Amino acid sequence: MKGEYYLFLDESEDEENNVFAMSGVIVNIENLAALEEEIFQVKKIIWEESYVRKYHPILHSNEFNFVKKNATNQDRGRYSKGAYHNFAKHSTEEILQIYHDVYHKLTQIVKNQSITTLCCAIQKKQL
Repeated sequence: MKGEYYLFLDESEDEENNVFAMSGVIVNIENLAALEEEIFQVKKIIWEESYVRKYHPILHSNEFNFVKKNATNQDRGRYSKGAYHNFAKHSTEEILQIYHDVYHKLTQIVKNQSITTLCCAIQKKQL
């Protein structure tokens, strides 16, 4: 692994199961532009291109999953945060299709891009 790399990390917590996770991807600087373009295409599945270009929304699984889990709740937009408030305005069927399309595209990115993934999960009550 020669060259310059970027490390992107994020944490996640599952309160219900008392689990904390830290995960990330390692990307060679030479592959960064291609990865950024792929992520831009994913964002366009959720939001209009003009919105993505202007606001640069961040893909957050918590907010994205919240909308999906509440897709049949007509009040879901009321409890959605930030950029995901607009996503929640879609019909139940559209939300479920967008959710599927986003995770399918993300899976393809991980499989096809030259990136390294990593994750560490901790059962908090065992500490």
